[in-house]
Amino acid sequence: MDELKKLTQQFVQAANVSAPATSAGPELQNFFKANFMAPNIKRGINAGGALSGQRAKEADEADEMARKKKIAELQDQADPTKYEKVRKTDGGFQFLDPTGKEIDINTFAQRTGQRRVDILKDSENPVDQEYINDWQNMNELAQAFYNNDTATIQAYQSANPELANRKPADLMSELIRKYPHIYGRGGTGADAYQQTLKNRGMNIFSPVGANGGTGGGVSTGGWSPS
Repeated sequence: MDELKKLTQQFVQAANVSAPATSAGPELQNFFKANFMAPNIKRGINAGGALSGQRAKEADEADEMARKKKIAELQDQADPTKYEKVRKTDGGFQFLDPTGKEIDINTFAQRTGQRRVDILKDSENPVDQEYINDWQNMNELAQAFYNNDTATIQAYQSANPELANRKPADLMSELIRKYPHIYGRGGTGADAYQQTLKNRGMNIFSPVGANGGTGGGVSTGGWSPS
């Protein structure tokens, strides 16, 4: 029987108890009834106290379980090994957090500490491959700036006049603008990806070949900053 039903029954029994018959009048009859009710009322009160204590214990246990569950979830969220990269039918990747919820590549990169270009290096998706190509050209030019490699800088600027007077940080900004879904820009994941798709085929700059000329890219036109 449920504890609450037991408690209710104790008080019902107390209210319905009958005192022994007496000819001493109603006052004495009520006195006897009160004496006979007392044991049941006492049992009801004791049962109520026990029920209250049990409910409080159960509430404390539930709170503790919820607290431990939350701690475990936070620990999983902070563990880079709990995140998954799953290949999709288009050759790209789907990214999952420790609970199995899909997340974007920007969140995956932040949680795992990996570079985006390394995450996508084995991707067969055309958008990912174009990003890798752009990133490699960007990195080559940035390294030329840092190493004062004037020959490489001049070759890139000759092929891409819009790069004149640009700094590595400026070039990185263009990369982020072209691929908003990879860097967590441009709204939700789906909206940002659609923005990236609109930029397909527009390299940020034309790559430089081994002979100092342009070549090796997939560009159909120069990238115009917006």
